[in-house]
Amino acid sequence: LRMDKNFEDKGDIEELSSFLEKDSSPTPTNCARTYLVSFLISIVVLQTSIIFSRSFSFGKLATSGPGRYDMTNDETGSIFALTEGRDSVEYDYNDKKYLEHTGIYHDSSEALFDQHDDSGLDSSSTGSNWGWRSNSVTYGLLHMAKTGGTTINGELSMNYERVCGNRGNSYDFYQANNRFRKSGSHNVYYRATDMIAENLPPHNRGVVPLEIMKEVGFEDCDYIALEEHADIWPELFGSWHRPLELHVPCRDPISLLMSMCNFVNKPFNCKKNFKDEVDICLIGRFRFDMTRLTHPNINLKCFSSTTKIGDYLNYMGEKLQKKQVYSKYVHRDSNIPRHKEKECIWKSELYKRSVENYIMKHTFFEDYFAFCDNCIVSKNNLLAYK
Repeated sequence: LRMDKNFEDKGDIEELSSFLEKDSSPTPTNCARTYLVSFLISIVVLQTSIIFSRSFSFGKLATSGPGRYDMTNDETGSIFALTEGRDSVEYDYNDKKYLEHTGIYHDSSEALFDQHDDSGLDSSSTGSNWGWRSNSVTYGLLHMAKTGGTTINGELSMNYERVCGNRGNSYDFYQANNRFRKSGSHNVYYRATDMIAENLPPHNRGVVPLEIMKEVGFEDCDYIALEEHADIWPELFGSWHRPLELHVPCRDPISLLMSMCNFVNKPFNCKKNFKDEVDICLIGRFRFDMTRLTHPNINLKCFSSTTKIGDYLNYMGEKLQKKQVYSKYVHRDSNIPRHKEKECIWKSELYKRSVENYIMKHTFFEDYFAFCDNCIVSKNNLLAYK
């Protein structure tokens, strides 16, 4: 371009073309100029084509609506192909080579990107909420012992984005769930092989210590489930950037007691003086404290559990962003199987009421049951109309 002084400050191709038209005699200089301009034009056309092609591809992906990923390896010529409809993709489960190469292969053909086993979830919650928008509050689950918190935390972590909890986190729960499935175990505390299990046994990616959660932070969490002392909620979220809507699962006192006795492996023998029998079973005493949970940035709500876990998952499915890549949640047990028909407490209504009255009014669960009794019949019951 610097062969001619007139070209020093002109980069526009149209101006170059116009200039050449004025002096198009076939001299060596003019020929060189013509070739140079043609070369520049071809580069611009090529770049424009590439940009248009990328823009078109991106637009196609962005507007194709909710779907799943057809994951293949580089040799097939496609890494991710977004397909329309969550149930329209067929996977070749026999081709272990490239499925293992992509890291998504596992032995259960029903687990990978399969249709939901709804477990009580209705179609409105299992459908994709592609147009999801951020909530004005952060949701929390006060994980009371033996109220179904592990199942709630796990189901939501498996199916929705930005769920954080001691019993599972959205960002790593797909692989954690997959490892648990392959282990063949049924208990949350199993011989896990993840980094948490290797360094902080008996914890694992499905039983995460609070210290690790605090180190990661809660800034990217829309839903937080913690089985911790009550004072952790105002400590972490008292000055949070959004109000905390804290959900408290409320369970029938006798059902709660029997589940706790099963968990600590202490038989309840229905003695006339039952206080010692009751006290030895009760666990999680510091998780609910009305004084500590009364805070201007914390709004307490409630729901019946474990009887309405399915309804609660449906409810939260309307608030959280659905994952595109998910699997079937593998249930974890923390109790051994119960035989309710052999439990003596159900055989006498008068005796059952006496025990119930003691639990609700003379133990450290007094605050919890007083709150639940009032909340369940109020507008703060999340599932009042379910």
